[in-house]
Order: sequence, then C-alpha cells, then structure tokens
Amino acid sequence: MSTSAYRAEEIKIITEKIKRQTRLDEDELLMLIAYAQRLRRKSYELYRSFYNLYADSLYREYGHCLTPFRYGRDDFYDYLRQNPDFLINHPQPFLTLDDFPAFLHEYLLFSYGLTIAAQEVEALQKFLVSSPQVDWGLPASRQKEVVYKYEKGNSYKELGLKSHFEKIGRYDFVSRVQSYRYLRGNKSSTDKIEVLGPDYLGGIFTNKEKSIYYYIFLTESNYQKAVNACQMLNNELYGR
Repeated sequence: MSTSAYRAEEIKIITEKIKRQTRLDEDELLMLIAYAQRLRRKSYELYRSFYNLYADSLYREYGHCLTPFRYGRDDFYDYLRQNPDFLINHPQPFLTLDDFPAFLHEYLLFSYGLTIAAQEVEALQKFLVSSPQVDWGLPASRQKEVVYKYEKGNSYKELGLKSHFEKIGRYDFVSRVQSYRYLRGNKSSTDKIEVLGPDYLGGIFTNKEKSIYYYIFLTESNYQKAVNACQMLNNELYGR
C-alpha cells in the first residue's frame, strides 16, 4: 500500500470517528488539520466539501476554526509583508478590492467589505515588520458574524463607542465585543487593551464624559495568540 493510500485510510478512520461523535486524540486532530490545509491548496472544491462536513464539529468540539477561503488572513498578511511599497503605489485614502490581487478578493470582501482604509493597511504593515523574530500566530478566523453587546440601559449611544467596537470587530479573530462597566468622574488617562486570559482581552475607551470598560472575546483559547492579538490591536488603535 502506498504512503498516500495509507494516509487516506487514516483520514477515513478519523472522519468516521467524528461522524460517530467519538473523541479524537491529539495526534488524530493534528493529522486531520494538516490534511485539511493540504487539501485547501490542492483542490479547493474538495476542501469546501470537507469544510461543509466537518468545520462545525471541529470548532464546537476542539475549538479549531477552519477558514472558508482558499486564500485567507495568513495569505493577506504575507502579501503585505512581501510588498512593503504597496501604499506608495496606492496613495489613495481608501482602497478597493481591485487594488489587491484577485486571489485575495473573497477574503477581503468578507472581512473588510468593498473598501479598506489605507490607515488600516499601514498599521498592519507596521505591525508585521516591527518584530520579525516574534511568532505572529493569531487566533483562528471566526466562522460567524461578530457580536456586539452593550451594558443594559446604555445601548451603543455613548459617543464614539459603536464605531470603536466596529473597528475592533474588523479583525476576524474577534468573536464578541462587550461593554461591562462605566467610570464617571475619574476617567482613565490612557486608553489601552490588555490580556486578561487565553481567550479574552480587556479594554478601556474614553470619550468626553466617561471611561467605558469592555471585553474582547477571541475565537480560540491560546495565551500566546491572545498576546499577539492584543499587541496588534494596540498598534492599530493607539500606535503602540
């Protein structure tokens, strides 16, 4: 039996376990994820079938998010790293999908819409090249729309809060943003985001009247990835 046939048989056994709702061990899970990544590059049509069959189970049971795109966030970041003069060649304040390679259009449309602010791209590029020795692993891309929740009785009418939350929600590793406490009088002197746990961050947003505390929930539980996500958001929102 060839190696490829042997691996196909192993994958079949693993997927049958998922169908029977039998728990996978760590090696089986890693093998299945590696198989999915190879499949995504080799045959996107087959990958989409695999995604439709198993993405929900992998996320629900193991906290692993498969991307629905052939080319996703990692490819976008790689493109920005490899093209440091991108904004020099595209000086307009807002970029359209046609300013980027066609292979990124599906992901960009889903994550950003029809236009992308040049400031967002600039912040991403600065972040990605700031410390190349660091592992920039980030939480997996979410599979559903981001959820915004506001403290009862205050809705999102606080000045600037809704737009601030929506800026955070543009990052696909954010699953929910939720305000939870308001501080009147002694407002915070510095807005910032901090790591509170392996799957959530805490932030402070200040307008003219008050400081507002909020949580940022991430798509997976991994402390190092939470640190990386926190640094990316601080760099994008506050330039630090």
